[in-house]
Amino acid sequence: MQSQSSMFQASFVYTDEILSDFEKLYHLKGSLSPVVRIICGVLGVAGAIYFGFQLYRHGFQIATAGYLIVCSLMILVAVSSRRRSGADDTLKKYRKYYENHRATFRMDADGVDMKLEGQKNHAHSKFRQIYGLFETERCFYFVIKGKAYYILPKKALSPEDADALRTYMQQCKKKFQFYAL
Repeated sequence: MQSQSSMFQASFVYTDEILSDFEKLYHLKGSLSPVVRIICGVLGVAGAIYFGFQLYRHGFQIATAGYLIVCSLMILVAVSSRRRSGADDTLKKYRKYYENHRATFRMDADGVDMKLEGQKNHAHSKFRQIYGLFETERCFYFVIKGKAYYILPKKALSPEDADALRTYMQQCKKKFQFYAL
């Protein structure tokens, strides 16, 4: 672990390996598992049949019509596309701006800072804006408001710093989740 003024810091180059890991996580976070899709589909169809029959049998009732709409939405969730809308653009932008560029990363009690070589501005997020920390075998991902990510490859940290970072984030009550990609 580094000094208190900069608890964690690293300098690294965004490689294809790092960005491929991010793409896998991004797609995983943007899709529902097959089990969830099957459950939504089965419950949606069963509910639509049941509440459709109830509407036919007993006439129009607001609650029954509402349940029928909810069941129809479950069917839509079950058959919706696996990919996020706009995911391709987001991933292309990450590749364009990050691949083969050196980054300097710093995290302290105030938040996270990251500067990318060749860019005038740097990214900064206050610690309270950090939603959580996701981890894969290759990288840590600081999630900002659930949509933006700071990507920190584990190779840029010592094993002791990686363990300390994980522990620190959990102690700060930030969401922590490991993803096996």
